[in-house]
Amino acid sequence: PRPRSREAIVYRAVDEYSRAFLTVLPGGKQTNMCSAEFRECYVRYIAGKSPACAPFEGQQLNVSLRGGPLDAYGDIAVAAAWTGNQESIFRHDPIVQTLASAIKDVGGYAVAEDSAFFSSVLPPAAIAAAQAQAALTGQTHRLRVITPDVVVRVDPARGRLQLIEVKTIAFCPSYYTDNNAALPPGVARRAKPLEAEYLRKARAQDRVFGLALPGPHLNGPNASIGPIEAKLNTVKPIRGIVIGAFGEVSADTHSLVKEIAAQGGRKMYALMGVSPMEAAARIKKQLIDTIGTIAARGHAQLLLARLSALAPIAAQRGNTTNSNQQIISLNALARAHYRRSIGTRGGAQASAAD
Repeated sequence: PRPRSREAIVYRAVDEYSRAFLTVLPGGKQTNMCSAEFRECYVRYIAGKSPACAPFEGQQLNVSLRGGPLDAYGDIAVAAAWTGNQESIFRHDPIVQTLASAIKDVGGYAVAEDSAFFSSVLPPAAIAAAQAQAALTGQTHRLRVITPDVVVRVDPARGRLQLIEVKTIAFCPSYYTDNNAALPPGVARRAKPLEAEYLRKARAQDRVFGLALPGPHLNGPNASIGPIEAKLNTVKPIRGIVIGAFGEVSADTHSLVKEIAAQGGRKMYALMGVSPMEAAARIKKQLIDTIGTIAARGHAQLLLARLSALAPIAAQRGNTTNSNQQIISLNALARAHYRRSIGTRGGAQASAAD
C-alpha cells in the first residue's frame, strides 16, 4: 500500500486481537454478530468503506465536538462527542466486565467500577466540608471521587493490587497520523499519559477535599501528599488497557492477558487434563478471541447506533425509493441493536462516558 494511505495505517495498526473475530464461532452474547455487524467489522479490518455509511455520506453531524460531514468510513461518527453513554455501552464496559470476569474465573480478585477504593480514605469531616462548599459554588461535579475501571490481584497468593484503566480510541489524527514507523502506535500513545492523568486527578481531589494545599506549580505536586495520592502510590503503575480503532490493543493488554492465562494454567490444568503450559495457552487463545471480537463488534455497534440518529433526517431529503428503503431498514436495524445491547448488558450497569 501507499506509505500514507489508509491501507498502510491499518496494516501497521492491526494485531492478533484485530483479526480474532474472523475465526471465533458464534457463542454467547458477546461474540454473536448479525450480518450488518460482521460486514462493518470485516470492511474495517481490510481498510474498506463502511456499507452502512453509504446512504449518509456527506451529511453534517450536529454534535458538540469533533463533528463534520460524515465520511465514508464512519470515523467521524465514532469519534464525535455525542450526548449519552453509547461509547461506554458498546466499547468500554464490555471490555471492563470481560476482564473482571476472566480474572475471577482463574481464581483472582477483581472488582469493576470500585467506587470505594479511593473514597474510603476520605475523612467524613472532609467530605461534609467539601459538600457544603460545593453547594455554595454549584460545583458538585468536583466531588466525584476517582473510580477505577477494575481493581485486580490476578494471583491472590503472590500478586499485588493493581488498577486497570480501560480506554478506547477512534480513528483520528491524534493517534493515526501516517505510516511513520518511528512513531509509537496509537494505542501506545493513548496509554502513555494514563498514569500522569490519574496522578493529576488524585492531587486535584486531595485539594478539593481540603486534604492537601496546592504546590508552587500549576498541575504540579501539592505542598504535601494527600490520602488519595498516597492510596494511588500503593498501586502504581496503572495498567492501561487501550482498544484501538481497528481492534488492536496496548502492550499492557497483551501482558495482562498473558498473566491471566498463566494463573489459569496453574489453577485449572488438572481439570482441563493437560499440562499447566498447555492450559495457559488455551486460556490465552480464548481471551484473545473474546476480547478481540468484543472490540471489533463494539465499534460496529457504536457506528450503527449513531447512524440510527441520522436516518430520519436523511430520509426526509427526498432520496430515491431504494435509498429511502435502505435508510429505513438501517434505522430499524441500528435501533434494534442499541436496544438489545442495553437490554443484555443492563442500562444501570453502564458507567459514565469513558
